[in-house]
Amino acid sequence: MEFSFTEARHMAGLATLIYGAAALYAAVSMLRGHRYLRSVIFIVISLGWAVQTVALFERGYEIKACPIGNPFEIFQFITWTSVGLYLLLVPFYRLSLLGFFTTLLVFGLNTLSLVMPGWDQPYTGPRFGGNPWIELHASLAILSYGIFGVLALIALMYLLQQYGLKQKRSQGLFRWLPSIRELDAVGLHLLSAGLLVLSVALVVGSFYWIPNLDSVSIFKLSVTLLIWAGYLLAFCFRFQKRLVARKFAWACLLLFGLALISLWPVNASRRPLPPETPLTSHSLETHDE
Repeated sequence: MEFSFTEARHMAGLATLIYGAAALYAAVSMLRGHRYLRSVIFIVISLGWAVQTVALFERGYEIKACPIGNPFEIFQFITWTSVGLYLLLVPFYRLSLLGFFTTLLVFGLNTLSLVMPGWDQPYTGPRFGGNPWIELHASLAILSYGIFGVLALIALMYLLQQYGLKQKRSQGLFRWLPSIRELDAVGLHLLSAGLLVLSVALVVGSFYWIPNLDSVSIFKLSVTLLIWAGYLLAFCFRFQKRLVARKFAWACLLLFGLALISLWPVNASRRPLPPETPLTSHSLETHDE
């Protein structure tokens, strides 16, 4: 059976338009010399996130699995995670302009996923052979990329604030950026959270890889480990004070860019896993649909 992905795709497109409207509202407000209302941007972004949640739920319902089976779904899942994280951060941190930068990133990545031909190829059934370990591994890995996406935004805001202070600029965008100290603290927290989630993803994946080395894509595993090692080194160097301030911010931006680029070869090298046969139920062994 071949599923129709049209409805979920349309919902994702609607969510993208809502994110774009939020970014436009914030940009127009700042161009007029006013700080945009955080409550308005929060409500609009929440609406977009709710619509995107429905889109991903519909896609997941169609394939009976987490919707991360092609580049379109992966990008949608990353942006959905980033927006969800932003909504969680707002009550705890007064990060001015994070909503604006989040909508720009999400609108850009979502639009790219919608307009690129061939990114949303239909497929039938779970792409991981129904293996729960691999599906959980992949979901957690993409979730960590969403966290690293927000980290990249914090890093960009840090660089802009540092530039504004160095050039003694206090007008326009620079007047509303959070303090250097706050951005640095939030950046470290996000790096810790993203690294933890990605580490758990690798541990979960190892439950399948170790006993099934012949069916593992060595290239895919190597790329994932390299991304993990890059963030781990950034984390270690940050605590050793060997990677701080501007260097740390640039490292976070570079690593997120590499993580996004790695999605293409990783997805291309993905090999479908054979469906698992439950070992705990003899009655299912002979079941054939």
